[in-house]
Amino acid sequence: MTAIVRRLTAAATVARANVVVPERPDRFPRALLAFGRWGQTFAGTAAAAAARYPDAIALVDDNGRLTYDELWTRTNALAHGLAAAGAGPGTNVGILCRNHRGFVEATVAASKLGANLVFLNTGFAGPQLADVAAREGLTVFLHDDEFTEAVGTADPGHNLDEAGMARLVETCPIRDPRPPRHPGRVVILTSGTTGRPRGASRASTGGWAGRRHCSTGSRCGSATPR
Repeated sequence: MTAIVRRLTAAATVARANVVVPERPDRFPRALLAFGRWGQTFAGTAAAAAARYPDAIALVDDNGRLTYDELWTRTNALAHGLAAAGAGPGTNVGILCRNHRGFVEATVAASKLGANLVFLNTGFAGPQLADVAAREGLTVFLHDDEFTEAVGTADPGHNLDEAGMARLVETCPIRDPRPPRHPGRVVILTSGTTGRPRGASRASTGGWAGRRHCSTGSRCGSATPR
């Protein structure tokens, strides 16, 4: 009993000192393999984190917490659903979401398919969204419920609101999709204050990483997991 008490006391001391306990030796190699499989993309970042920190908290929003493993599984299902809707390598997926799990999941899922990510300004009115959707050739439009009316004027063919995305997450297969041969690109739109919004395309480099704390209408903070 004395030995058990000593071990518990030592563990508590380590926790209070914020000392990182050595991780399982197989986790880091698995993370490298996962990253190598998916590449330097949003999907690659999520894959490496899920392999190395599966039970760590990846995201916190108004609906609760998601671990990296849960995030990976949910985005697998969403990716299969998006593929059935026509998303895939070279297609453009529009994302119009505020800071919550829907934004992160849509980004990672589309990245798994090699689709181009078109991040849309939440301040756009219906006519601006319709113009951008037509000019960028959006195949699928993922959006928060609050933008349903504005998105309705764009009509890219497949509009998915929060309930639609949740349905795909709950019903589609959770197996890993096949990694794309080439990563998609990220398109950031200008504000359109001096004219029509223009898309600035850049390579996807997996800029999202770490734990995200999100609340509706707020910005997200991130921290590297440990």
